[in-house]
Amino acid sequence: MGSDKSVVANFSKISYSLTTSVSPSGSSSITPSSGRYDCGESATLTASPASSRYVFDHWSGDVSGTSSMVTVTMNSNKNIIANFRDLCPQRIELTLRGAAPGFQTYSIGFSSYLSAGEGVEGSIQWETTFFSGWRIEIIDPQGNVQSSRELDRTSIDFVFDATQSGERTIKLTNLGDIYIHQGVMEICPPGW
Repeated sequence: MGSDKSVVANFSKISYSLTTSVSPSGSSSITPSSGRYDCGESATLTASPASSRYVFDHWSGDVSGTSSMVTVTMNSNKNIIANFRDLCPQRIELTLRGAAPGFQTYSIGFSSYLSAGEGVEGSIQWETTFFSGWRIEIIDPQGNVQSSRELDRTSIDFVFDATQSGERTIKLTNLGDIYIHQGVMEICPPGW
C-alpha cells in the first residue's frame, strides 16, 4: 500500500442452459422453449399436442412426471423431453397372397399423416412374362369397386382416395380366369 487504493470486485450471474425436445418429432410443442436461465431461477414448461392425434404421456431427461406442465429449478444445465402417445398410429399395411405367378414387390406412397379423402398411390410388380389380359381392382371395405382397369405390363400402378378406414382388397385377375391374386391393404388413420 504505497498509496490509497480503490478496488472493485465484479461478479456475474451463473446461468444454465435449458434444452427441450418432443418425441415423436412434430407431435407437440413446449413453451417456453430452450434458452438460458439464471442459477436458481424456475422455469415452468407446458407441453401441448400438435393435433388431436397425440396425447401427452410423460416427461423424461432431467425431469419426470405425467402432468403436461412441470416446473424446473435451474441449478445445472437441463435436457428435457416431452413424450407424447399416438392415439392411432398411422399405418397402411399391404399383404399380398395368391397362386403363381406370384407377386414380387410392392410399394405404397402416402403422407406421414393421412387425411380423409387423401389420395394413396402404389405399385405392384409380379413375376411373369405373360402380362397381357390382367385386370386390377381396388375394392373398398363395403365391397364396392373403387377403381378397375385392364393392365398390359407386369408393373401395376394404382391410386385411390382414402375416404374410409378399414380393409381394402387389391384384386388382380387374369381375364381368362386362370389366376386370381389378392392383396389386402389395411388402413387405420387417426380420427376418422
